[in-house]
Amino acid sequence: MINIRRKPRYARGVALAVFFAVLLAVPALQPARPARHDATSAGPAPGRPALAAALSFEPNVGQTDPSVRFLTRTPGGVLYFGESAVTLSLNNGGSESGGPQDRPAYVRLHFLDSGPDVSIAGRETLAGKVNYLTGNDPSKWRTNLPTYADVVYSDLYPGVSLVYEGTDKYLKGTYLVSPGADPGMIRWRYEGVSAVGLDQAGDLQITVQEGRELTEQAPVAWQDVDGRRVAVQAGYSVEADGAVSFRLGEYDASRPLTIDPYLIYSTYLGGSAFDSAAGLQVDAQGNLYLAGWTNSLNFPLQDPYQPQYGGGTYDAFVAKFNPSGSALVFATYLGGSNVDQGYTVDVDPSGYVYVVGVTRSTNFPLENPLQAQHGGGQWDGFVTKMNPSGSALVYSTYLGGSAPYGDFANGIKTDADGNAYIYGATYSTNFPTHNAFQPQHGGGGTDTTLTKFDPAGNQFIYSTYLGGSGGDWGAGISVDPTGNVYLTGYTTSYNYPVANAFQPNLAGPGDAFATKMNAAASALVYSTYLGGSSDDGANGNILDSAGNL
Repeated sequence: MINIRRKPRYARGVALAVFFAVLLAVPALQPARPARHDATSAGPAPGRPALAAALSFEPNVGQTDPSVRFLTRTPGGVLYFGESAVTLSLNNGGSESGGPQDRPAYVRLHFLDSGPDVSIAGRETLAGKVNYLTGNDPSKWRTNLPTYADVVYSDLYPGVSLVYEGTDKYLKGTYLVSPGADPGMIRWRYEGVSAVGLDQAGDLQITVQEGRELTEQAPVAWQDVDGRRVAVQAGYSVEADGAVSFRLGEYDASRPLTIDPYLIYSTYLGGSAFDSAAGLQVDAQGNLYLAGWTNSLNFPLQDPYQPQYGGGTYDAFVAKFNPSGSALVFATYLGGSNVDQGYTVDVDPSGYVYVVGVTRSTNFPLENPLQAQHGGGQWDGFVTKMNPSGSALVYSTYLGGSAPYGDFANGIKTDADGNAYIYGATYSTNFPTHNAFQPQHGGGGTDTTLTKFDPAGNQFIYSTYLGGSGGDWGAGISVDPTGNVYLTGYTTSYNYPVANAFQPNLAGPGDAFATKMNAAASALVYSTYLGGSSDDGANGNILDSAGNL
């Protein structure tokens, strides 16, 4: 799991932590485990876990092999559902060299001796539609295909049905055994694998290729008796020929039985310690860029600029994935001997990669720095521009003053010319300014900062404070084609700079703000509070094509 974190917003000296979480479905070596369900608890059968992208299943109407009835596409691979088998086409985590090791790995879960009357149907129609506009012959296009939350195998065996659902990292299969039916008929074999075995936890470990395993989590089973869920002992049995079946304890054969395993097929990016991603960006070709921090000495690297961990509590990292998410283009540490954290990443039209964050290191990697020394406080911001291959720094610099609590570079946006716009927050009264709209710190705690670098990183085009006498914290940025900058964030200042304001006054202890500055950062086009009588903050923004914020 990749945890998405942002630095705290400050209100009256109190840190307000903002936490986001996503699951990034890219192949890795350590399989994740969804939380086990308590089969003895009352209530409905376990549903989909939160904070995961639920699968949607589409019918096959000619877009793939005729033996496939339904399929679903995920960043980790494609799953095909046929009458007697489920096939997983799994993205490989190798390099982009194009060798055999980089082709998808195919695993086939084949149901043995399944019933003659099996049928497959989608259940719980979703709002989304799927379209295939392939080639220039409209008669061969497949449009407006429905999508489903579940796929149901009815009568997979006599009296036994199977329901598939899940997320983009695991597949949940729920077997529904009717009264009097024999669950011993349920047997399957994995094809295209080199080994199948049980671990100490009772999970099936399925070896696909060297260094890559799938996990079929030990099942739970239960029966509903008078509104109460009664657990049934369940496990796997692996035969000498690799066939797999369920081992069940005693249960009431006159009542329905539910058996609920999970197949985990796509997992994490990270090493053996703590890894956290704070920024994501996608370029026009579909490559994915990540920035964050890690203290794993074995973080996955690929053609790294900095191949060794710098030391301290954390190093920043920067990583680029290919468009399919199947391989790292590059991945590198970025840090010195103290704490370094990458917050945001951006990429310009030429493929140059920009990372900002915070550092306590006095030996952070620098190149052509505008500020060659750490400002002296607890934290300084950093701004780093890397070449498209991630092999060299174009420029890398500190950005901060000398206040004890320090300075924070929270985010970055680039324009078509390669200028970089960095927003953040500072306690420092000597933050580097140039051609400033507001040359002095407004007082109180933090002021928002806005700094524009030229493409070579040789000079500030401008650098300014933006804040009043309370606390101000920049938390989002957009730049339009003419260079106007749009900032959003959080403020407790009653005298935050406003102009042409929709809401000219602070309405509560803290309000969101939305500010548009002209291209020279010499004037406000508009600037307004946005909030009610309690606490309000804006954590990000985006522009539409008409310039609406």
